[in-house]
Amino acid sequence: MNAPLADYGLDSLYALAIVADIEDYLNISVDATIMWDHPTVAGLASALATQVAADQVATE
Repeated sequence: MNAPLADYGLDSLYALAIVADIEDYLNISVDATIMWDHPTVAGLASALATQVAADQVATE
């Protein structure tokens, strides 16, 4: 979970596809650079959890 996603073959096109899937699944807007700003599964999960929590508080 702490290995860089690039070690698993992540490139810019694949990252954009994953971001689009995340946006569809979570119904939130995600910055296109999130995969590079948080390049591990653990970092990405943490960033997404923070963003989802913030979005939920903002809509209450």
